[in-house]
Amino acid sequence: GSHPYEGTIAKSVTVKEECGKWYACIVYEVEMPDQPTAVKAVGLDRNVGQVAWSDGTVFHAPETALLEIRKKRYQRMMARTVAPDKKQKTRGSRRYRADWGF
Repeated sequence: GSHPYEGTIAKSVTVKEECGKWYACIVYEVEMPDQPTAVKAVGLDRNVGQVAWSDGTVFHAPETALLEIRKKRYQRMMARTVAPDKKQKTRGSRRYRADWGF
């Protein structure tokens, strides 16, 4: 059959069976394309509500205060629920059973 690396010799072949199907992994040694040599470094400045790069690009950060308040509220709600424990043979709190339908 044909393969994408015509003219190159396979370096290794692994054949294996999984779930009644046979698979072959063929490894070729190929040359890497040239990578760009000059990489320009960019500085980063984080201010309140924005992020700026040294080349002048400015990104405005999303407002996360409301999300943090919501997260804290849900964490407090979960802290008041106690899950059932099979080792200590507890049923869990009434709040837990009401939320999960027990």
